Amino acid sequence: MRTHPMFGDTIIAMCLGFFDLLSGISAARWTEQHLAWYVLAGAFLLIPVIFRRKYPITASYLIMLGAWIQVFTHGSGLDHLDSLVVRGGDLALGVALYTMVTCTNRRRALEYAGLLVIGTTIWAFWRVAPDASSIGVTLFGAGIIYGFCWVLGEFIGARRAYHEELEGRLQLLETERDQQARIAVAEERARIARELHDVVAHAV
Repeated sequence: MRTHPMFGDTIIAMCLGFFDLLSGISAARWTEQHLAWYVLAGAFLLIPVIFRRKYPITASYLIMLGAWIQVFTHGSGLDHLDSLVVRGGDLALGVALYTMVTCTNRRRALEYAGLLVIGTTIWAFWRVAPDASSIGVTLFGAGIIYGFCWVLGEFIGARRAYHEELEGRLQLLETERDQQARIAVAEERARIARELHDVVAHAV
């Protein structure tokens, strides 16, 4: 999986797709139009996960686009998909935030996190049950998930940077060792040449 990261990301996308399918089965009043919106949002949420390490920024914003499609087509504001305010594919937003933290710089990650918080807040007030307690619980739960993904990304990013620095130092030590070995060989050859010259000169 380390050699072929896209394979591991495909497994992640399949797992998210499984949970998304379970949440879709539980949704009520399916029609052909509703199914089309569900599949479209799911495609934007799940397919970019496969390419998230190769194209981290593009994949993350495509996932966010899928979430916005969900905001306008799922939830209590419409007669269809009422029971599908939250779907399994929404976990891809956390994966995208983790990807931005580990694969891009801090500024881009903060920008994405800010847009994510804004979108989640709009979704909570617009689509979630109107009472304040439900909105608070929803925002708190989303904050926990996003916070965990951010902290995990920081940890993995720091560990990756540490390993890269360690590998760089090991390569530097290997280079210095090879240089010292070449210098030692050259000095030994020079010493042998001097001794051979002295022996020949003495014999002459």
